[in-house]
Amino acid sequence: MTSYDFFAMSDVGPSYTWISCDFLSCLSSSFKNYGTEFMNKRIDRETKTIHKMIEIYCRDHHRENNLCADCQQLLDYAEKRTKSCRFGKEKPVCADCPVHCYKPEMRKRIREVMRYAGPRMIYHHPLLAIRHLLDKRMKAA
Repeated sequence: MTSYDFFAMSDVGPSYTWISCDFLSCLSSSFKNYGTEFMNKRIDRETKTIHKMIEIYCRDHHRENNLCADCQQLLDYAEKRTKSCRFGKEKPVCADCPVHCYKPEMRKRIREVMRYAGPRMIYHHPLLAIRHLLDKRMKAA
């Protein structure tokens, strides 16, 4: 059987490595559970984005180095809601979601955080901000 060589990005970091495998095993290993892995990465990235936004908000409004109790409570709630989204693989970004799973009080708080921290994300965490915008665009298209 023919072996194929290709240049691939490492899962660990921004380094590249040569990978050699036969065609069928390359396909099966590359695309097995692709949707699930993609969604897990996307949900993890969304959770990380929420965490960074709440950190920015708390640091600027509450003058805390670590999250205050209220912001920690909001983060815990947001992580729980994001990870248990009923849309699963088809999860839109929360702003475009047809179902509002947040309690009204928590929804108000997270909107306040996002309105403040969203524009500042491009300066503090540019890659997360760009990926969030791309996720939003992909679901809108």
